[in-house]
Amino acid sequence: AADGESQPGPRKFRITAYTGAAIRQGWAREPVIIDLAGMTLPPTVPIVMGHDYALGSILGQGVPSVQGGQLVVEGEILADSETARQALALAERGYQWQASVGADVGRHLKFNEDQATTVNGQTVTGPVRVVRASTLRETSFVTLGADRSTAISIAADAAEEIPMADTATKPTDEVA
Repeated sequence: AADGESQPGPRKFRITAYTGAAIRQGWAREPVIIDLAGMTLPPTVPIVMGHDYALGSILGQGVPSVQGGQLVVEGEILADSETARQALALAERGYQWQASVGADVGRHLKFNEDQATTVNGQTVTGPVRVVRASTLRETSFVTLGADRSTAISIAADAAEEIPMADTATKPTDEVA
């Protein structure tokens, strides 16, 4: 910033990172559902671009929680990188970012055709694979996510928000 100008502060965001829906993952033939009741949530998670963990892809960090049967992450974009500036500029112009979560899968069960189970408050019938135990590792801004109902909103300033897209998830270490 020029002399006398202050740098803008971190931008707050709210991400609906996973809605509890069935998703496709490369490691499973059948649709995958992550059981949010079995997901361990750390106090904070990194927010990165496209599941890339390089320094230039870090956007910020957030606090995960389960709200209304969905995985939500709220936090701030802290980075002042070219990637962060581009992500914010696209959002300001109305680009609808989607979200995806990266998780370590601890236990998953396959339910065959005509087998039913309850997950995330819904009864589902196979074929389906249910991740019963997992640990959230990160959440990503992505162009296309596996859960088409995710959403990201970024506060334009203290009083305004920019609504953003729908979608989330990836393979074993990028599940949700």
